[in-house]
Amino acid sequence: MYSATFNTHLNELVYKNREQFSFTTTVIFGVVLLLLIQNVSLLKKPLDSIKTIEIIANLEDPVVKPKPDFKTPNEPVQNKVTPKNLSDSKALVDSKTSPSDTKSSAIKSEESTLGSQTASSKAANENEKRPVENNTAISQKSTSNEAQVNTRYEATLIAYLHKIKKYPTSREAKITRPEGIVKVMIELSRSGDLINHAILKSSGSNLLDSEAIRTLKTNTFPAFFEDSFVGKNTHKFVVNLNYTHRNESSDISLD
Repeated sequence: MYSATFNTHLNELVYKNREQFSFTTTVIFGVVLLLLIQNVSLLKKPLDSIKTIEIIANLEDPVVKPKPDFKTPNEPVQNKVTPKNLSDSKALVDSKTSPSDTKSSAIKSEESTLGSQTASSKAANENEKRPVENNTAISQKSTSNEAQVNTRYEATLIAYLHKIKKYPTSREAKITRPEGIVKVMIELSRSGDLINHAILKSSGSNLLDSEAIRTLKTNTFPAFFEDSFVGKNTHKFVVNLNYTHRNESSDISLD
């Protein structure tokens, strides 16, 4: 009964204040509508961001094309060698050789170079020695030939002195009969003329010394041989004239 009375009074109150309630209801409805609109706009932004994230996530990863590999191959491409280009074939052969082969070939080439240099130096030394040896041999031969010719002339000179030398014939010499060796120096020209003379050692007898000087002054000596005493216009000889009374043609020698 109490509830029925309350409902009746409430309906009467509402009816009496229906204009106020309608205005109030309108205002509240408008406020709620505005709040709803704001909430919808606020909710829309996260949804848009979520959609954007989903769209980005759904995008496929870009396909990255691999870059071409420009690395130089380990082994060089070998072209076929034709007979027209022999230098290219030599280059290919050299490219195939290993470092050890290169070193060994370099060592061999150095050894061969050293060997050739040594051989060439030896040959050059031998070639240098040969002219010297030849010149020495020639000079020795010419010297020996000249010495032989000089000795031959000296023998001719001694023979000539034996021919012209005589023991003194004076009365004093026959009485005293002196003996001794007169050592004289004579200088002759190439034609055999007496240029100079001197007694280097007396015999101890004036008779013998005077006879020796007379013999030298009064005679012309043999001319030099063409190959004797080469390069000299004159030559000096030292002669030992040995005088004895027993043998007029006494010994003669050259110092």
